[in-house]
Amino acid sequence: MKPFKTVVEVLRHAEKEYSKENAFNYQTETGDWESVSSDTFTQQVRNLALGLRKLGVKKGDKVGILANSSPRWTIADCAIMMCGGVTVPLFANISNENFEFEISQTNLKYIFVSGEEQWDMYAAHASHFEVVISLYDKLVIHAASSYEEVCEQGLALQHNEPNLYENMRDEIKPDDLASIVYTSGSTGFPKGVMLTHQNIVGLVHLDPFKWEEELYLSVLPLAHIFARAINFLMVTWGIPIYYIRDITTVGDAARELHPTVLVIVPRLLEKIYAK
Repeated sequence: MKPFKTVVEVLRHAEKEYSKENAFNYQTETGDWESVSSDTFTQQVRNLALGLRKLGVKKGDKVGILANSSPRWTIADCAIMMCGGVTVPLFANISNENFEFEISQTNLKYIFVSGEEQWDMYAAHASHFEVVISLYDKLVIHAASSYEEVCEQGLALQHNEPNLYENMRDEIKPDDLASIVYTSGSTGFPKGVMLTHQNIVGLVHLDPFKWEEELYLSVLPLAHIFARAINFLMVTWGIPIYYIRDITTVGDAARELHPTVLVIVPRLLEKIYAK
């Protein structure tokens, strides 16, 4: 097979090759794991992409994600790019100064939010945005659309215009801007990197090995480009992804799940070893 050139090609490959009940997994507040199947993932990417188009997102529009890693983070990321938008990942623990800098520089008008601290950050800058979508939280004091509502709007649009989703995907080219990724800001103001679809899937390839028994524990934040690139690699290979809820519980999660694939930084390994 030829190298992947767009996120569209990656998702089409995954749709064709895999059907798994535990494709995407996340921890609830009680610590239990809940799963999203690969079929549900595909359907929700389509519905959310159409819902975003219904809300006014056009090709080239920037859409932010301010949330911790989760299946819906990945779904939102894919849906943004499938409707021609540009994903702007925002670190969940971003400082007020960096948040203001990044949303102003990208002229961000649409944003997904989840998490108490993240809602507080959004609230301090709410006037900047036209549309805010709640990824998970049911009770928010802001005028947010829920994830479910936007998916329902997309499903209705699918019924009225059954060819629209494929038409949107067919319009996407390898050199189209797919994402603007910012550095953490540890060396001054964050630096934004403009990445095309071909840049995003640059690490993705087909592997000759079989991965039926593998399990990936996702630890690094998806706002980090390396973690995001590995995320797409796992989607391509059909390896179940388990998104950790709290970085301090990585040791407990590893003992429970026995992951065979883990991408981690040395300092975090030192902390795990010390504990």
